[in-house]
Amino acid sequence: MMKKKQPFSARVQSIIIVLMLICFVLIAQQFSARLYSIGLSAIIIITLCNMAFSNMRSDLNFKNAMLAFARIMGIVALIFIIGILLAPRLIRMGRG
Repeated sequence: MMKKKQPFSARVQSIIIVLMLICFVLIAQQFSARLYSIGLSAIIIITLCNMAFSNMRSDLNFKNAMLAFARIMGIVALIFIIGILLAPRLIRMGRG
């Protein structure tokens, strides 16, 4: 009996979980500051990817998953940009 191939999006979600665990090990180790910084940088990037892949259907093929990924990351970038632009204005309002 042939095993059915897992959809791309579901495979990426599994890979992200494994990569996050590896990053946590790199962050927790106390021997190398370089490994710590690699783990910290990677966990930030992987977390952003996880936000995108966690919010899409797991049955998507490669093309549809990449389109959804681009849309979701565009929304995340837009929210970050709005926050960066609003922060100085909100600070000035708070100081009155």
